[in-house]
Amino acid sequence: MSSSSGSAKGSDRSQRLSQTSTTSLFSSPSLPGTYFSQTSLDDESYVPLDVAGDSDADKDIVIHTLHESLHLHKKILEKMYLQQEQDTLRQAEEIQEKLAEQASRSLQAQQQQLQEQLQEQLQQQLQQQLQAQQQEIQQQLQAQQQQQQQQQQQQQQELEELKAQRELIDKDTHERQHQTNVSLLQHTLEEQRQRIQHLESTCHSLAQENAGQKEEYTKMERNFYSYMQSIRATDDDISTIQAELTHLSSQVSNLCMALRPSIDRRQATDFCTAHWPQSSAVWLAHVPRSEDTGLLDTAHLTLLTEKYLFECLCLILDQPLHLGVSVNAAYGDVVAWMHERHPQWATRFRQQMTALVVRQGGDKEQAAVEASLARHVDSILQGLGCMYPSMVHAPQHRTKMEGIVARTARLNLAMKGQEMAIGRVPVAEQSVYDAALMKAVSKGSPGGTVLFVISPLIMAHDPEDSHGFVLKAKVYCVDKGSSS
Repeated sequence: MSSSSGSAKGSDRSQRLSQTSTTSLFSSPSLPGTYFSQTSLDDESYVPLDVAGDSDADKDIVIHTLHESLHLHKKILEKMYLQQEQDTLRQAEEIQEKLAEQASRSLQAQQQQLQEQLQEQLQQQLQQQLQAQQQEIQQQLQAQQQQQQQQQQQQQQELEELKAQRELIDKDTHERQHQTNVSLLQHTLEEQRQRIQHLESTCHSLAQENAGQKEEYTKMERNFYSYMQSIRATDDDISTIQAELTHLSSQVSNLCMALRPSIDRRQATDFCTAHWPQSSAVWLAHVPRSEDTGLLDTAHLTLLTEKYLFECLCLILDQPLHLGVSVNAAYGDVVAWMHERHPQWATRFRQQMTALVVRQGGDKEQAAVEASLARHVDSILQGLGCMYPSMVHAPQHRTKMEGIVARTARLNLAMKGQEMAIGRVPVAEQSVYDAALMKAVSKGSPGGTVLFVISPLIMAHDPEDSHGFVLKAKVYCVDKGSSS
């Protein structure tokens, strides 16, 4: 019982000690400031210690508890001092920053004041210097004006004196010149009369010489034209050839329009894709077709028919000399070799060979030419018969085609008989549309990319001659970028 009561007493004492130590920590009068409120002896939380009947062990516990409370009190005081020092340092830093800002502001204000004062002083000095310089310049100008006025006055006086002297001299010399002028005029008139007579005789002789030269020039012109006519294979010139090419193009276009009602769209579509296997793959992607059958429409097939006819006719125009002539290949090699060395001789050789074919070709050569033209007509009709089956049994279409081929052959001879080079210029598909050299059909998109060429580009051009012509190529175009 005594041990249990002793332990109970010890625990009560320890609780009272802890309360007392805690209360003393927060009520210590040595702490600076008013962080904690002090606890008086009259407070109900104060519990006095009664150690009169305690044992040594209880006293040790009390001492140990007091020691720990003192140690804890010391740590709390140290933390509080540290916190106070940190707060003091922070306040000092803030005060220093504020002082630094005030000092910088005051320095900036002083600098601005100094700059303004300096600018005012400089402006005043500059104004004073400018005023002084202006005064000096005005004084110098006034002095110069005075000097100029004095010089002008002196010059006027000198001029008046010179005028007076000149009047006197003129009076003296006028009388002398009047006497000598009469004799001089008479002598001059006599010289001019002699000169007029000489000029009249010279003019008469020049007029006679000019008349003689005109007669010689007329003879030379006649000889030149007769010589040119002897070289040219036909009587055509640049203007007649241009008109004939335009008429041929219209004739082919009209023929295609006349054949339009008799077209077989399926056979025509198959013929176009077979005749142009590489290009047709691009065309079919852009040319309108029937949704159910996939066939090209009649309008675009008519344009492709016109393209086919012009390609066949260009075979005649692209011959080295003429279709069916036996020396075509040899002539092509010779004229190419000659053109590299002497272009003028090559042109003359082309004219002479063309005239020779027309005028002295011989029966055998003429028969070969006619046979080649007939075979060419058969080839064209065979291709057209695939698209227009009714042409096979229509003799009038053969007559029309023979007339077109014969006209093209005659044009070929007329073009090769000219001094100016006239020929076909290739136009590449997928190229950019050029309004100066091309004419777009209304079915396409003018101003875009060339999808296919219908009629050729023919040009007559000579670098040494400004005359010539351009027969624009008829093309079918699509929008830019869509043909790729």
